[in-house]
Amino acid sequence: MKRALVLTALLAIAAVGGALAYRSAARDRSYRVLIASGEAALASGETLAAVEDFSGAIAIRPDAMLAWLRRGAPARTSKPRYRIEAANALIADGNRDVKMQEPSAVDVYDFRDEYVSDLANVIDLPAIARSGLEDALRRALLT
Repeated sequence: MKRALVLTALLAIAAVGGALAYRSAARDRSYRVLIASGEAALASGETLAAVEDFSGAIAIRPDAMLAWLRRGAPARTSKPRYRIEAANALIADGNRDVKMQEPSAVDVYDFRDEYVSDLANVIDLPAIARSGLEDALRRALLT
């Protein structure tokens, strides 16, 4: 009787462990699929689809997305932790210990014109005009 009870308990523990492992693997798989889908959407210029995919990835693993957004690369990084902590410490300290380049070594480039001229490729302006929201949008952007 005691042996059967112990065996049942071990089987229950193994079943719970297996279910948790399966759930974790499925979650990780979903996360990777959403990241890949988001990157593919960005590459093809589908910004809204990319936002939806990345939002889904954030919902699944918010801690990994924070790392991805900070470094611009997947959270599985080869960067040593001490480098990341040192960079975060510099940022938290207001970059006081960061040596600045000579001003003459820095080229100034205004990205604004490039972004503004590309808005028509990102925002469907004719659809906004057809919707009747053009004036409301203009007021919202100008205030």
